[in-house]
Amino acid sequence: MEVIPKTVVTVSVYFDIDLEYDPFTGRTLDELLALIEDDLFDAAEELRPEIQDVYHMTTKVISDV
Repeated sequence: MEVIPKTVVTVSVYFDIDLEYDPFTGRTLDELLALIEDDLFDAAEELRPEIQDVYHMTTKVISDV
């Protein structure tokens, strides 16, 4: 039986999220962003098994109100 080759494509997704941040919880904003980034990596891989790798993610604060 002939194996049909699969194509791997790179997809870029961009979105903004609002989250509550309490600076008195003992976590810096940079530490919180790192945790969110880890969570997003894990969620992407769990959501779609066909995702081969999440190899670039940038988190940054856009506005601090």
